[in-house]
Amino acid sequence: MQLIQARLHGAPRTVNTKHGERVVADAFDGQGNKHTIWRPVGDLKHLTNGSVVKLTVDSKGKVNLRCSRSLSHADPI
Repeated sequence: MQLIQARLHGAPRTVNTKHGERVVADAFDGQGNKHTIWRPVGDLKHLTNGSVVKLTVDSKGKVNLRCSRSLSHADPI
């Protein structure tokens, strides 16, 4: 398992899946790699544009949100 820090890019969007509605957000790490975060619909408080988040990535590539904090866009990742 790998712990990475990434910045959210763009507004989270709501999508319909066969399991119901989900919120999807894109985050980019310091190397420019894109990570897609899937969350329950009611969990938008952690997904604001420009927020820095900590993510875990398992051996299969599944991404999980660990925690978030709001920073300005000028702050480094």
